[in-house]
Amino acid sequence: MAHRTTLVQQRLPYGSKAAEEMIAERTRKLEARGYPDAERAAIGQLAAEGNLKTEREVTAHNRYLGEAKQRELAAKSAAQQLDAQIAQAKEALAAEKRRGHPEAARHLAHERYDLEAQAEQEMRLLLKTLSELEHLDRRHCQELRAGGLQTPTEPLGWMVEAWLLTRLAGWVSENPRHQGFAAKDLSELDGLASEATPEGA
Repeated sequence: MAHRTTLVQQRLPYGSKAAEEMIAERTRKLEARGYPDAERAAIGQLAAEGNLKTEREVTAHNRYLGEAKQRELAAKSAAQQLDAQIAQAKEALAAEKRRGHPEAARHLAHERYDLEAQAEQEMRLLLKTLSELEHLDRRHCQELRAGGLQTPTEPLGWMVEAWLLTRLAGWVSENPRHQGFAAKDLSELDGLASEATPEGA
């Protein structure tokens, strides 16, 4: 073994059984912690602690090998702690951002409810108007038949269906019978409707 020098007289001799056992025990501990050249590091640490002290100085490499490893492990631990803190900070920031979304969603839900209520109101008005148109269609067809004139070959409901499909394209499934229909006003689809003002009106 290199540097088998004798310790100062008040210390254990370097080659004594007690000194070797102390060195072996420290070596096993350092090996378990992954120290390179654990025996040399053990001697350096024990000498630096005053448990072993040779008559000549232990080389700087032996003296500080253990301390360098300790600094390396401490730096690695600090880096891991920093990474953990950064991850926690990112998670906290993400959680803070997420907290704003439920509140925004609640406001949007209220606006959605108002719009859908408006849609229901307008649908009721549309159904009322279509009901009035249906009554008018019956009267109109009666007058046409009474005058010996041609009445429509298709019922009013078919025309209204085609009109709704052109107006609600993308919202309802299109009936194959109406594929290719362009969006038109209801009066454009209705051959019986006339924009002209009746004479004498």
